[in-house]
Amino acid sequence: MDLSKQSWQTRLILANRLEQECCKGLDWQSAKVSLDESRQNLVWDNITLLLRPWLVEKARSYARLTAEKRLDYVDRLIDVITAWRGIEKLLPSQMKLSPGIKTSPGLSNLLCSAIDRIVEESDPPQREQIGELWQALKVRWLLRICS
Repeated sequence: MDLSKQSWQTRLILANRLEQECCKGLDWQSAKVSLDESRQNLVWDNITLLLRPWLVEKARSYARLTAEKRLDYVDRLIDVITAWRGIEKLLPSQMKLSPGIKTSPGLSNLLCSAIDRIVEESDPPQREQIGELWQALKVRWLLRICS
């Protein structure tokens, strides 16, 4: 199903459902094998469509939190994103990388590229909220890797 015609609310519900399923564990390679190239394209397009409402909602939630609760929120969000590992296997083989990406399309490269694009395309208040969360995620992620 093409989600481009679905409402923001429907996309958010589906994004939250995908988050739950990812946290349970999904076999992305098996999912890809069962899809032909056109379905892979559609699935990937849908995933990118779901990222925007999901990220905007996470940024709104982050903005409402007190400073004391933000670190725990960011840690939980990093755990969720880590559960997505493997989703990049659904990237269609013929799909080209974004111009700025010079390495393989791993999860971190794809996520960074998609979030940067969402930040650029957002209106100023939303851009500020998403940018603040994105910065917190990057810093915390780096600290977790280094510790």
